[in-house]
Amino acid sequence: MKRSLPFKRTPNGKYYFRYSDADGNRNQKCTGTYDYDEALLIMKAFMGKVVTPDIPTFRDELRLYQSIDTNPKFKTAQIDGSHYSRRYAQTVAYKAKKLEQICLESCPELFMLKLDEFTRRDAKRLTEAIVASMGHCRTAQICQQVMKGIFSEAVQDGVIQVSPAFGQKCIKYDPKERYAVPNEWLAWVIDSPDLFLDREAWAFFSIAATTGMRRSEILALSTEQLKGDVLTINRNLLGTGKDSEIGLPKWDIIRTIPVSNITLQIIKSMKPYSNGRYFYRSSAWVQKVFDNLKATLNGLDKEHEDFWCDLTPHILRHSFNTNLLVSGVNDNLIAEYLGWQHQGKLLDIQHRYTHFITKHLRPVSQKVDEIYAYNEELLLAL
Repeated sequence: MKRSLPFKRTPNGKYYFRYSDADGNRNQKCTGTYDYDEALLIMKAFMGKVVTPDIPTFRDELRLYQSIDTNPKFKTAQIDGSHYSRRYAQTVAYKAKKLEQICLESCPELFMLKLDEFTRRDAKRLTEAIVASMGHCRTAQICQQVMKGIFSEAVQDGVIQVSPAFGQKCIKYDPKERYAVPNEWLAWVIDSPDLFLDREAWAFFSIAATTGMRRSEILALSTEQLKGDVLTINRNLLGTGKDSEIGLPKWDIIRTIPVSNITLQIIKSMKPYSNGRYFYRSSAWVQKVFDNLKATLNGLDKEHEDFWCDLTPHILRHSFNTNLLVSGVNDNLIAEYLGWQHQGKLLDIQHRYTHFITKHLRPVSQKVDEIYAYNEELLLAL
């Protein structure tokens, strides 16, 4: 790149210099100073950046997304208010680590490429590696979104001109089919602790069925969250195994709900661990609990074998919503109870003018005791 020595420009007397940019265009820049030596230093510093721009490698940028504190998109969201919650940033952090592992195993040569060296074919190869490693699932889709997000944010920051992943089709996956378990069937399961591996497994299932809480919210449940019969859901277990940690609930939505008598008695019957948590367990433990339960139920109820085989904690959440709706509970109350108020596109004007407090949700917990009929003697014996 050509450049001249600093020269004065009348009438202001400040020093300027000329240079050619990477595209060959001639430009002129003011140093802002009247001193030649200082102007020379300013010119050299500027040209150093122009000649050797600091383009990060894909590895360096990917590792920024592996922590909330360094995630560029999360920082941008803090400025412009775009929807990028802390919890989603934590999810991205785990998926970014998985993406690094896939990249190192399948296409390590891409790992050290600078962002401006990536081609559209390279981005496609990385997507193909994700699918080959994980198949067509939601986790694979998020890993691809992490990769595409890295390039789109780099474009927005002016690090690169065009994203090599722009226009690339998203990984498609078939979401699991959902359904709802009738309340009388759930009542039978709750009333049969002997169907489970142990009492802790039964307690997890029963709490999920009678509150609609997410699996990760129950696993993070601690003594400090329950005051009387009111539960504050402000914790969530993130990650699995050794990488798990406690964070905020999904979409960062903290909700306070009254619990039913059956739920309250189950929680009170449990002995918390030394850290105050009722379930010091991982997601793998929950999977084992449900696999065992499904096998047992399929053996006892062959008539509905196809029905029980897909039972998951999330199906219990669907069941909670459905059973309460058909029992006549106001849909807005159920949405508030389950923490769905973030879905503004599903809510009408009336809902936006409706504001609930904890006592308004009493009909939900009261209806739970009504539709999930339970053996009161069993609870008293716990």
